[in-house]
Amino acid sequence: MKISLASSSRRAGALILTLVIIGFVALSLSTYFLLTQGEYFSVQRSQVWNSAIVMAEAGVEDALMLINKNQGQFGALSTWTATALSADHWDTDNQTLYQGVYNWAATNGTIYHVRRSPDTNTGYYDVYVNSGLSGTNNGPAIVSIGTVYWNIAGPGGGSSSNGFTVSYTGNPVRKIFVQTKLDGLVKGNLSAISSVNFNGNNVTLDSFDSGDAYHSDWQTSMTYHGTNFYGTYPINPAAASGDPDPTEPYKRKDNAYVTTDGSLVDNQNADLYGYANTGPGGSVTVGPSGSIGDVNWVPTQGAQAGHVLNDMNVIYPSVVLPTNFPSSDNSGSTGIKLGGSGTSYNGISFRYWITNSGYYRIDGNGGGGLKDSVYVHAANVFLYLPYGLTYKGNPQNCTMYLDTNSDATIYTDSQFDTSGSTGINTVSQYAPSFAVFGLPGCTSIAIGGSGNIVAYVYAPQAFLQMGGSGGAYAAVGAFIVNNIQLNGNMSFHYDEALKLLGPSRGYIPAVWQEVP
Repeated sequence: MKISLASSSRRAGALILTLVIIGFVALSLSTYFLLTQGEYFSVQRSQVWNSAIVMAEAGVEDALMLINKNQGQFGALSTWTATALSADHWDTDNQTLYQGVYNWAATNGTIYHVRRSPDTNTGYYDVYVNSGLSGTNNGPAIVSIGTVYWNIAGPGGGSSSNGFTVSYTGNPVRKIFVQTKLDGLVKGNLSAISSVNFNGNNVTLDSFDSGDAYHSDWQTSMTYHGTNFYGTYPINPAAASGDPDPTEPYKRKDNAYVTTDGSLVDNQNADLYGYANTGPGGSVTVGPSGSIGDVNWVPTQGAQAGHVLNDMNVIYPSVVLPTNFPSSDNSGSTGIKLGGSGTSYNGISFRYWITNSGYYRIDGNGGGGLKDSVYVHAANVFLYLPYGLTYKGNPQNCTMYLDTNSDATIYTDSQFDTSGSTGINTVSQYAPSFAVFGLPGCTSIAIGGSGNIVAYVYAPQAFLQMGGSGGAYAAVGAFIVNNIQLNGNMSFHYDEALKLLGPSRGYIPAVWQEVP
């Protein structure tokens, strides 16, 4: 038999070509599978990495719910710390460790922490809230750390799909920092819905900042909520501030906004270091001895350019009584001593002696309102006075004394009159420690006599009258009412730290950023 060499050669060539094609196809398939595996790896990594930021954001939302738990309760927004441990089950176990989370200084803040897992198979978040306030009066700061397991199906450490297995070491962690601020409803610190009228001589209005050592008399002896990181109105407001900002050379500041939604601010003889603002179309009258402007303008007669505005347009909501108060007078409860032994201080015998935090209702004798002396030595004291307060008689009987490291918030549904010779004595001299909220029945507030009052007052239905009786009289804080009349020998000093106490929608993020 004769074999053709050419035919054999062709068959051999075909076989080799087939093998080459098979190898090429196998190589292509292998490459495809490797690419598919790489794509799966990338998708898996991206999915888990993105899930970590979602977990951290869940922690931020948890923290915002905590600090806004008293939203809508006037004056109570900042009291979320009172129940953060007991009712909300956060902890403050290791402050040194918690400070290191964001290099927080061990100064005037307590750091609250909680770990929660929305899905135990997915991961968890650790969230930290620093209750301390910064020098610019921001709200609490938040750091949330989200941790997600590589294996979305569970914390086992691997993942398999479509025949591919991918293993990782170390769970992905992402961190978010949020600085909150108060979302206030009200602009202004001596504000009226209807009108503002300054009468008489020796009326001065200016501002300072109890959270800023440059623009207050910084002190260390008195405390508020356990800290003494604040200042009082300067004894010499014209003294050099030491502030490197050349626009603020004096301890006195010039941010005293006198505002009205109405049409008139009548400033006959007052020195206003700041601004007057009316509703659209309103007018500001400046008398022959009146002055409105910054610290370099006042007491020049007249209004400095740019310091009279006409764009005030604010809705002042009515105060709503919190539901925490009892339905009847509970001044005989264990939280209050009624006269007797151990209720005298500084030579004054007090009718009501309060040393426990809580919500108290005082109707007064026969429902005639509060006319007797009150001593407060506790934090987070809330008083409901349905029949108001009248301090006009005997100085020994008509005074409220707030000791250092104490604070009180009053809700009144009737008149609030402290025009007697003593009135309210806030030892801390710190406006955030004393607040008065006028319910719709509060239509009259009188503040005067001698001495001074340091307070935040919000009573949108009330006519506010302030003024001295011969001697100099000072009101420190902020006042928001229906209409205002200031008489002679009167000084008003706005504490810019009170930006945190006004009616608001709560704390909102001012800074939101991912951090290492």
